[in-house]
Amino acid sequence: MEARDLGAGALRVSNLVYSTLQPEGLNIIQSNGRAAEQTVPHVHVHVVPRWGRDAFDEIWPATTNFSESAKDATLQRLRDADQNLGKPPNASNSHN
Repeated sequence: MEARDLGAGALRVSNLVYSTLQPEGLNIIQSNGRAAEQTVPHVHVHVVPRWGRDAFDEIWPATTNFSESAKDATLQRLRDADQNLGKPPNASNSHN
C-alpha cells in the first residue's frame, strides 16, 4: 500500500511539474545509502524538472571503467538471483 501511494504521489507531482513548469525533461530520484547521496534517512522521492543547460550535474556518466565482460557477469548474477528468489536454501536450479 505505501509503495503504491508513494508512486501515485510522485506521478501526481510529476504531472503538475510538467503542466506548470513545462520542463524539457524530468528526473524522479529515490536514493538509498550514503554512496547514492541519501542525506535524509527515510524513503522519499525527488521530482526534478530539467532543462538542457540547467545547473544539475549529469546523473549517468558517459563512460565507466566496467568491461563488457564484467557487465555481463553482473547481469548473469542478477538473473541467477532472480530465478532463485523465493526458493528455499539448497533448492536445485533445475527446471524439471
